[in-house]
Amino acid sequence: MKENKNKPLVLIVDDIEDSTLMLEMFLGEENYNIKCATSVEQAIQIMGEGLPDIILTDLTMPEVDGFDFMRMIKNNVRTRDIPILVTSGLENIEDKQKAFELGAVGFLGKPYDRLEITNSVAINVKLRMMQQELEAYNKRLNITIEQQYKRIEEEQKNILVALANVVEIK
Repeated sequence: MKENKNKPLVLIVDDIEDSTLMLEMFLGEENYNIKCATSVEQAIQIMGEGLPDIILTDLTMPEVDGFDFMRMIKNNVRTRDIPILVTSGLENIEDKQKAFELGAVGFLGKPYDRLEITNSVAINVKLRMMQQELEAYNKRLNITIEQQYKRIEEEQKNILVALANVVEIK
């Protein structure tokens, strides 16, 4: 699948190929670029090429599980704001609670519901885009405020010089 830089990037992390294929099929019909990883190690490699706009991860995977993966994501300054949707067959309340405590924005149980998956991804991608726009706006606003502050300081200096000249003339 050819990647379009204008489309949001969805990273799917699941060691079960059928789950990955189903999620990819559901989301492939939407307006997303999709990358899949069968392990956390592979997901980290993919993220080295470019950060996703949202991550869908299973909890039970060999070597590094989804809980540890979420810790890695949320403890990294570059990735901590990426929304994470948990996709898991685990339905006990403790796992859900732990996932939310680690920063998950949603918990999507198996078997998957197409509407639930597509809506959850769309809502969280939209929120992520709005957050990024707001951060960019804040940066621009801070630059403008700093420039205005420098102009005010310069004008104050000019006024003081002018007053000093008036006093010197008298």
